[in-house]
Amino acid sequence: YKVRRLLAQSKTTQDPSFLEAVQLQSQLQSERPSWPDTYLLAGLILEAKNNLAEGAAAYEQALRLGDERMFVFQRLIDLLYKLKRFAEAEQYLLRLDEFVPQSQPLSILAVSVAVERDQPERAEQVARRAVEQRPRDPLAWMWHGQMLAMNRQLEAAEPAFRKATELAPDDVRVWNALFSFYGRSGKLEEALKALQKLAGNAKLSPDQRAFVLGQGYELLGDAQQAETNYREAVRLAPR
Repeated sequence: YKVRRLLAQSKTTQDPSFLEAVQLQSQLQSERPSWPDTYLLAGLILEAKNNLAEGAAAYEQALRLGDERMFVFQRLIDLLYKLKRFAEAEQYLLRLDEFVPQSQPLSILAVSVAVERDQPERAEQVARRAVEQRPRDPLAWMWHGQMLAMNRQLEAAEPAFRKATELAPDDVRVWNALFSFYGRSGKLEEALKALQKLAGNAKLSPDQRAFVLGQGYELLGDAQQAETNYREAVRLAPR
């Protein structure tokens, strides 16, 4: 627990707290080489150092030694995805199949792995199960909309995107997804309405709002409005 606390306190790998955590983990590995937590801690340290392959190997060793915590599986699958080892990530996700829909991070990883494995139908199935298990999660609806759109089920995709905006009316991500969907679908009037709603989000700073509008108008083919807003974004950007 002390090592986890020290790692959480660290901002860089050169912080005294991080270096102390490394030393304590090394001692643990010498004293308790068969303890799964030893390798979990090694994985966290290696991941922080950006040694992703070694970190993945440490998490795998923790699992081999009997660790079955969802957190360990999630860290391992995330690293395998970043390493583009999609087939291995898929095998671990299949081991967790009944739990994946209950977890937002695991659902997103499962969808992403299926897309990378060129399995669009499986990606949509994973996203649909996530919505069924987490019907109040706006990101679950957003991902389901994206997977329906990818499978060319546009009529089903639109209400999924709209459900996401209803559940999280102040979330920039869901409005951006709805706008992008309308833009790609050629529904320019609806896209413009979604863009205006997105730009009106109170969480956006003035320069972010101008940049979002610039991107939006560029997608809609309005070069003049896009340039005007890009220039405004540069003017308003913090110096």
